[in-house]
Amino acid sequence: MAKKTSQLTQLIWDYYRENWADLERLRCLGRCDVFRRWGVLHIRCHHPRDVEAVVRSRSLLAVPLAKLRIVQKVKIFQARAEVISFKIGADKQLA
Repeated sequence: MAKKTSQLTQLIWDYYRENWADLERLRCLGRCDVFRRWGVLHIRCHHPRDVEAVVRSRSLLAVPLAKLRIVQKVKIFQARAEVISFKIGADKQLA
């Protein structure tokens, strides 16, 4: 039985539903555990190829997360070891 996609992953995919190229780049999230805790989005990947794909796509992750204001930071893990973390909305433009 396939694991269920997290609501956060589905939310990110829905943001890019009209842009097939970006959506395909983010399909790797479906193979990772994605959850939110204390304003931090945790992406736990089990395979190095998925970690690399998520790290390469971090700018795509930042756009919907910043617009929806659901997290302030993203942490990407391989198994339980943190690979990279970055802030969301750190370079906001003044209106």
